[in-house]
Amino acid sequence: MREVFRIRAARHCMDFRFLNILRVMASTSPILGARPNGVAPAKADVVRIIESNRLACEYQPIVEIETGEIWAYEALSRFHIDGELVAPNLVFEALQTDQTLFFMLESRAKRFQLQHRPEGRLFVNVDPSACLEDYQLEHWLGTLPNHPDVVVEIVENTTVQRLDAVRAFTRQLADAGVRVALDDVGGRHSLFSFELLEHCHVVKLDRHWLSRVERDPAYERLVSGILAFTRDRGIHAVLEGVETEADLEVARRLGVDLVQGFLYRDEFITVRDSQRTFA
Repeated sequence: MREVFRIRAARHCMDFRFLNILRVMASTSPILGARPNGVAPAKADVVRIIESNRLACEYQPIVEIETGEIWAYEALSRFHIDGELVAPNLVFEALQTDQTLFFMLESRAKRFQLQHRPEGRLFVNVDPSACLEDYQLEHWLGTLPNHPDVVVEIVENTTVQRLDAVRAFTRQLADAGVRVALDDVGGRHSLFSFELLEHCHVVKLDRHWLSRVERDPAYERLVSGILAFTRDRGIHAVLEGVETEADLEVARRLGVDLVQGFLYRDEFITVRDSQRTFA
């Protein structure tokens, strides 16, 4: 019991110290004015998002092809700065050189997503950059196992140098009973690791497979091999980026059971400042 209180107190003090650091950064960093589209926000703007807890999330459905039923949702971070929607990748890219701030934003975003989630199975993305330090691993391994219907997506577009750390984190999640999904498989910037497959329960095929199989039928045989492997191992496979009925027909032809994409945008759920809206 004393150890539990010690850990909780340490986390509270750490969070308090980080907030003080954020306040200093916010007071000394330049304030962002009008920003051209596609330009990363200033760090001070991200600090204010964290401090004020101005978070938002979009829950996108993962759908069973055969029944049309929603099988799960994926939680995706959304950020607004000065009333303007800013692409999440730009926000996170602005923090790539600041691991402490990156972890603060990632952990707060996940807390928000879990708090406002719809019922049922939920996929959440955890960036390997937020899992590098011992206290960060302690946070995720102390939080995620408490949600048995949550699947953690591990982004596969990491570097060779960081692959060992990603493998270790994936293994630790699996050992803790957390279901793991391998994201962006076959993406343009992804690295494929067979070892990661050993610990995953879901494989998410990148949207670029749709254009590949249409351009070169040989890729269809490659996808069929991947799907045969997942079926043999009891791994679910999701095809991302399904935007049209034509895409859905390609998914059916490939033998995919689960799909995700803007074809189902009418089922998207958006939560901003704790207010839920539907597309």
